Amino acid sequence: MANKDICFHLGQHLDLGTPKQRFENNKQAIQLAKELASTGRTALPDELGLLSKYVGWGDSCLASRMHELTNLLTEEELRSARGSTLNAHYTALQLGFGELSIHALDRSTGIGHFKSMTPESLREVVDWTEIELDGLTATILKALHPNSRVFNMGFEAVNLPDGMFDLAISNVPFGDYGVFSKRLPKYLTNPIHDFFFANTWSLLRPGGVLMNITSRFTLDKKDDRVRKWLARRFDLLAALRLPETAFEENAGTKVVTDILIMRKRIEETEEAPLWVKTGVFKPDHRAATVNQYYLEHPDMIIGVPSMDGRMYQSDGYTVLPAGINLPAELSRTFKRVLTKLEPVSSSKEEEAIPVHFSDDTVISSKTPATSSWLPN
Repeated sequence: MANKDICFHLGQHLDLGTPKQRFENNKQAIQLAKELASTGRTALPDELGLLSKYVGWGDSCLASRMHELTNLLTEEELRSARGSTLNAHYTALQLGFGELSIHALDRSTGIGHFKSMTPESLREVVDWTEIELDGLTATILKALHPNSRVFNMGFEAVNLPDGMFDLAISNVPFGDYGVFSKRLPKYLTNPIHDFFFANTWSLLRPGGVLMNITSRFTLDKKDDRVRKWLARRFDLLAALRLPETAFEENAGTKVVTDILIMRKRIEETEEAPLWVKTGVFKPDHRAATVNQYYLEHPDMIIGVPSMDGRMYQSDGYTVLPAGINLPAELSRTFKRVLTKLEPVSSSKEEEAIPVHFSDDTVISSKTPATSSWLPN
């Protein structure tokens, strides 16, 4: 295994620059990643910094210039990169988690900013498994995080043991498309962002924490079947709604997103909590369907709800930044929420679970206690 000291850690906000600069950063990162992969050498510290500025192709200003990379990429790599444009919005938010020795899972990793932002005091005790579908991005990820278990495939294709993880944290793909799953009913596999919730449940230990950045429609859509399914299996610890500009700098898009923090229940319940329901946001003659949680907890919306949005033509709902300092406001909100949480005990063994790694499987040498799989 590679020396842990070479693993990249992000100590400050990345200055990603203009679209022109981001394109050049992407190009240089790809050139370097391919050179590292072909020679087998380890990236130098300054090279790790260059690799960390790769932002993918979710910004249309960057995607429109992908034809300039035909001499750098194979046809397969170009197809993969073009196919990633819908979801290549790499997280530029700092999220903290408790001081525990944990198995952590990132199911849509990008280049791994969640691991890169792990506080120094926790770097030796957090064991990461990272999944990234796009081949180019996965190559850069492996160079940045040589000690992670990195799977270059879709989340639905990775064979992971039930009950292995203490934390699953991701900026999940958004979109009105789904994936095939043998053990989940279709309504839990489409759209893709809901699949990332349902498919993670069995992988967490009882009391394990799920933290997803997801589309607002996980909570806001009128169809409540997914939320009912989740509510039987998870407690919602907190939901934070972000302003439409949260990903504009590095993704070139305005979109309202939620950070949902859930904890896997020790025992399932048939109760329907507040967040299963939706209500109506109607500041004037216009109206939008919004989750009841946000209607009753407006302090969990970081920004100002408005009907002046342009991304969702169906209702116009958005959250305007209104001059807020997003990192500072996120930090304050997380501290307020997380300090109120109580630890959960479970029947699982507390020791770390030894695992073995192959190309497409993580195999646990023992199976911790976990709930049975109930897809209803």
